[in-house]
Amino acid sequence: GDSGCVVADVDAFANASLAPQQTYTIAARLDRWCLGDGLAINEETGLLYASNQGSFVPRNGVVYEIDVVRGMVAPLLSGAFGTDGAFVDQERGRLYVSETLSISHSVLVYDLRAHALIGRIHPRGVSTLDDFTLSADGDEIVAADFLDNSCVRFDTGVYRRRPWRLHLPENVYALVSGVTEPTSVRRGCSTDRRSGFNEELYFVTEGGGLNAKVTDRRVLAFAMPSDQVDASDARRGR
Repeated sequence: GDSGCVVADVDAFANASLAPQQTYTIAARLDRWCLGDGLAINEETGLLYASNQGSFVPRNGVVYEIDVVRGMVAPLLSGAFGTDGAFVDQERGRLYVSETLSISHSVLVYDLRAHALIGRIHPRGVSTLDDFTLSADGDEIVAADFLDNSCVRFDTGVYRRRPWRLHLPENVYALVSGVTEPTSVRRGCSTDRRSGFNEELYFVTEGGGLNAKVTDRRVLAFAMPSDQVDASDARRGR
C-alpha cells in the first residue's frame, strides 16, 4: 500500500505454497513513483544502482545508489533523459547507464572509484536503447533496440589509447533482427561451455505486452556470429 518504488530481495528458493509477500523482503524504498528499470551491483563495494526513467520527462531521469546494509538511498546521477539500462564493469569499476529518451540514445559512463561522470557514448543509428550487457572483456555493449525489434552491439571505447571524450560517437552493428520489442540483453554466467547458460551466449527478452492477453513473448538465446567476433577483434588490433 505504500507509494513509490521499492527494491526487493526475492527468495528464489521460496516454497511455492507461500503467499507472495512472504517470498521477498524490501531492500530499499525510492523517493519517487516508478518507472524503475535497470538494476546493477558493484561487487567491490556491495552497493546497488537502480535507474528510474522519470516518467519519460526529459531531464527527469535519475540513478540511485543503494546501500542495502545501512538502508541508505541517494541519487548518484540526475537530470538524465530516461535512464534505463544499468551495468557495472566490475574490473574497471565503471557504471554504464543508457538514456533511452535522449536524441542520441547515449550511454553515460560513471567511474565508481573516482566518483565522477567520465564519458558519454553516442551509438549511431539506434531507435530506442533499452537494457544491455557488456561483453566478457568489457570492450563492447550488446543492447536491445526496442523500436527496431533488434539487438545491436557497439564499442565502449575503453581499449583505445586516447583519453575519454565526453561525446564519443560509435558505429552500431546489427546482431539479431526480428525480435519482438526486445527489452533486455544479458550474457550467460557460466564458464562451463556445456551449460545452457554459458558466457558465450546472450539472452534477450521480448516485451511490449500491454495486457494479460499477450502471451506469445519469449526469452531467446543467441551466440555472437563468428564473422562479428572476427571483425570486432580486427578493429581492436587483436
